[in-house]
Parts: sequence; structure tokens; C-alpha cells
Amino acid sequence: MRTRTLIALWSVPAWYTALNDQMTALLAGGHLLPWGRMIPPLAEWYLWVPVTPIILRLAARFPIAQRRTWRIIAPHALGVVMISVLRGALYTSTSVVFAHGNPPLWGTIIFYVPFAAAIYGVIVAIDNTARLQTQLARAELVALRANLQPHFLFNALHSVGALVRARDDDGAIRVITELGDLLRVQLRRDAPDEVTLGDEIAFVERYLAIEQVRFRDRLKVQWAIAADTTAAMVPRLLLQPLAENAIRHGIGRSSSAGLVSIASVRHGDWLEITVADDGPGPAENSDAGGLGLATARARLRHIYGPTAEVTLSRAESGGAIARARLPYRHA
Repeated sequence: MRTRTLIALWSVPAWYTALNDQMTALLAGGHLLPWGRMIPPLAEWYLWVPVTPIILRLAARFPIAQRRTWRIIAPHALGVVMISVLRGALYTSTSVVFAHGNPPLWGTIIFYVPFAAAIYGVIVAIDNTARLQTQLARAELVALRANLQPHFLFNALHSVGALVRARDDDGAIRVITELGDLLRVQLRRDAPDEVTLGDEIAFVERYLAIEQVRFRDRLKVQWAIAADTTAAMVPRLLLQPLAENAIRHGIGRSSSAGLVSIASVRHGDWLEITVADDGPGPAENSDAGGLGLATARARLRHIYGPTAEVTLSRAESGGAIARARLPYRHA
């Protein structure tokens, strides 16, 4: 795929140059140039197909945007010279073989150095821009996740406080134990940004165990996870805010509510995860859900673009349905 993209990229100026020479000759002399004359300009432009990946590796190894010392600049300067030498040799040889010309080798090389430096600089600039955009998106994701972690921790500690006030010491101890295990997993420095849906479900099961201690027999959880979705990659901590929203705004607001249904299904290239509750449901035309859903929505858009989404709607039978839709990617 990458090679095809590079070929398509450099085909535009290659054929433009060759056809422009033909049109110039046709307008000036009334006849087309021999087709062999098109080979040298095509060859020199297509030289950039194998060269571009090397430039990108040099840009990653010696980033000009960070420092401009001789140790950083020298490899790039050498790269420009080597490209000019390769272009000179290629252009001269194809001119001799196909166009029956005899351009001077060293003159061709020296003439091409400024042009090679300009193209080289454009490639490095585009690569730097792409890297900066990637780093910015990752920083925004880290900030979003940093907002979510204290939110989750605060709610878990609130559960502990409620159990202590109710003099349920055993329940409080169980919650603290489960919370310690969850935080040990969640706060790892090497924790990946994405996990499989199966791993995310295992994390949420422990979170729901904490909530079931607080709600006792009131909270029941129903799972409907499609077998072909457990290996799908999802952002870490995607499912937990959806489950928390169902408990907080559904179960917690109604003494008669107590069912949380969690399901997943694959629709072609898309993965859909739903978390429903039998509580009072959101207000009409409401798509709120608090910090948890807002953060999940923002994370999906940062990672997958505007087509990925998290929505909150009222179920026909009552209650709320939080639905996350994102591209399906197998682990």
C-alpha cells in the first residue's frame, strides 16, 4: 500500500514533465519528440519512489525540528548529495540509451543539487507536520484519560464511603480490595491505549463487582457479547464510563430499577457496543450523560475520526441506551 501511494504521488510530476516537453515541442516545431526522450524525465521523478522512505527514516532518526546542529544537518545534507548523484547517473544513462543524448554527468549532478534539496525539504516538512499532529492527538487523548481516572476513582471512593456509613465493614473491605486491583491495572505506566474488548469486559466486571457490593441484590447485570467481537480492539476505559452512567443515572435514580444490559455486535466493518438500563431514562432530546460519556465520545473522535460516536437515547421500553460505534479492528 505504501509503495503504491508513493508511485501515485510521484507519477503526477513525472508525467506532467514528460507531456509538457511533448507539448512544447509540438507548439514550437509542429512535431512530437521521439518517445525515448520521455524516459529520462520519467526516470528521474520515479527515483523518488524508493528514496522517499529513506528520507522519512532519516527525518525520524535526525529530527530537524528539534535541533539544528551539524550532527543533525550533516546526514540530511549527505542525503541530498547522494540523491543528486543517483539522479545524475540515472538521467545520464537513460539519456544515452533511450534519447541518444550525451549530457555531462557532473554538470547534471551539480545542477540538480538545489532542486533535490527543495524536494527533500518538502518531504521532511510534510513528515514533521504529520508527526506533530500525531503527537498532539496523543497528548489530547492522555489529557482526556487523565480527566477520566480521577472521576472513576472519586466514584469508587464514594461507594466505599456509603458502605462505611452503612456500617458494612465487610463490603467496604471488598470494595477497597477490588479497587486496589483495578487501580494497579489502570495506573500502569506501560498500559496500552487500546485493548481487546475481552480485556475491557474483564475490567468492567471487576468494576461492577464493586457496585454490586454497594447496591446488593438491586443490581443485576446481563451480558450479550457476540463471540466475534471479543478480539476487537477498543480504547482502554471505553466500556466502564458507559456502565457507570447506566448505574449512576439509571439504577441510582430509581428504587425499582436494577438491570444493566451490556451487549456487543459486529456490523461489517463496524463494532457496536450498547449499555442499557431500566431506569427513568434521559430527558427527551437529551444526549448528555456527564463527564464519562463526554470523555468517551471525545476519545473515539480523536482516535477514529468523526464517524465514530457515542450516543445516549431513551429506550422504547423505558430506560436509557448508551451506544458506542467504532471501526472494527481485530487484535
